[in-house]
Amino acid sequence: MKEYLDLAADFISKVGFPIFVALILLWRNDIRHTENLEAMRDLVHTVKDQHLAVHCKTTARRLARKGRSRA
Repeated sequence: MKEYLDLAADFISKVGFPIFVALILLWRNDIRHTENLEAMRDLVHTVKDQHLAVHCKTTARRLARKGRSRA
């Protein structure tokens, strides 16, 4: 942990504290953006699965009705 603090202190002394804070905030924002993209991909898969389930259910009902009318 001390190594990271020494690296951070060295970086801050070279570029300045405001630049360091800006980089940390950009890094955190990038992580959140990546997490949001992963969540959206999961939601897309869930919506597609639900759509397929509903489509299969309505198709099965439609076929079942056609089968009853012939009898």
